[in-house]
Amino acid sequence: MTSPLDSIVVALKREEIIPDVIPPDFTPTFLFSIVYPTGCEVATGNTLFREDTLDEPDVVITPMNLPFANADSTGEGDDLTKEVSYTLVMVDPDAPSRQDPRYRQFRHWVVRITCSVALCMHILRTYLSN
Repeated sequence: MTSPLDSIVVALKREEIIPDVIPPDFTPTFLFSIVYPTGCEVATGNTLFREDTLDEPDVVITPMNLPFANADSTGEGDDLTKEVSYTLVMVDPDAPSRQDPRYRQFRHWVVRITCSVALCMHILRTYLSN
């Protein structure tokens, strides 16, 4: 059975994001979704139009490799108080189009997200219980 993270790597290779944008040894540790207020959702390989992406999107991160084994019932533990950080970069690897990528690797934005492992675990448990 293929894990969700393995499926991401397959999709990134299929769309040639690996190795064009991301190095071949990339190992994902979380899933995320990006949805704009217009309802337009970012997906590997889809085309987004400027008018659908003018406003700031909602980004939902789902950590996949957190130290659940080290958690006790109080949510305390050495690893749980540590902070984890993610850097999310939105680039257009083939702007303006795949046929004419003269502005390739156009960087739209870069965001750094930091939270404690305990908070990420709480968010993940809440997500999984719904």
